[in-house]
Amino acid sequence: MKESEIITRNKLIAEFMGGCYTDVFHAAPKDIPVFAIYARTVNELKYDSSWDWLMPVVEKIEDTTCHEYYFYQITIWKNCCKISDGNNGYEINSTFHPESKIKAVWSAVVEFIKWYNKQSK
Repeated sequence: MKESEIITRNKLIAEFMGGCYTDVFHAAPKDIPVFAIYARTVNELKYDSSWDWLMPVVEKIEDTTCHEYYFYQITIWKNCCKISDGNNGYEINSTFHPESKIKAVWSAVVEFIKWYNKQSK
């Protein structure tokens, strides 16, 4: 995958997380964890390579309601990741990645966010 495509997908995740990024670096306040998004440059977004960055995204997705009383569910195993709704187990997407588990989760999260953004419109 091209670096520009990775950056585009990481920007999508940063926006979903409510973070901000710029083309110019601005230091984050000292009390903000290193994986938190605070005016980071696009090249510093590490959702594709760091569990410290990616797991808060997984948690946010799982905390997002999909129906009145249900939440999205994420299942991670081997090099696969599945995201489904909590109501009837409808599979939103399922991703296998031959390189690693983190790449599978990252890819599934990206596809979920694309799908979720379309649903929100």
